Amino acid sequence: MLVVRDSPFQVLMVRRNGVGMFADAFVFPGGAVEASDRATAGIGPDPAEDARRRAASRETQEEAGIRLERLEPFARWITPVGAPRRWDTWFYLATARAGEVARPDGAEVLEAVWVEPGLVVDDRERRIVFPTLANLMLLAQSASTAAAFAAAASRPRLAVVPEVVRSPEGRLARIPPEAGYPIREHFTPAENDNKS
Repeated sequence: MLVVRDSPFQVLMVRRNGVGMFADAFVFPGGAVEASDRATAGIGPDPAEDARRRAASRETQEEAGIRLERLEPFARWITPVGAPRRWDTWFYLATARAGEVARPDGAEVLEAVWVEPGLVVDDRERRIVFPTLANLMLLAQSASTAAAFAAAASRPRLAVVPEVVRSPEGRLARIPPEAGYPIREHFTPAENDNKS
């Protein structure tokens, strides 16, 4: 969930705890669709989309204490073929309700901060996984929430499936140019490869 606000243009990011996948990673809030999200999904044209939106809203409120307003599909990434675990991840662009303050849950999320997308891309102190980095770079091409929503609405909905090449030095992930990202590849050193 890419929760954005203006003055200045910022996105909400959270730091995961040190356990499990994405340990200590700086990511967007979010998580998996649960049975309760499916059970309360609407009966409209796309109940699966409704369940994903409910999950995104619920997870953002649970992890960072933020209630959402407008939601727009932003990106979709699917883990590479052959990965030990596979996810079909939908990223949404959203705004927080007026007056909302980010509060990490203290369990799954240890830190919740508003950051300028272009600045966090260059932050070498934080561990940022490739899909997060790529979406930050894409978001940084916008200067406001209005521009970000307009760009998201005009972008084609392509599922991004990285191609991964492993070597003793680490892992190189590549995405196709038609995905429309300003970054096409990302190298993860071998010592960090088991964390993402």
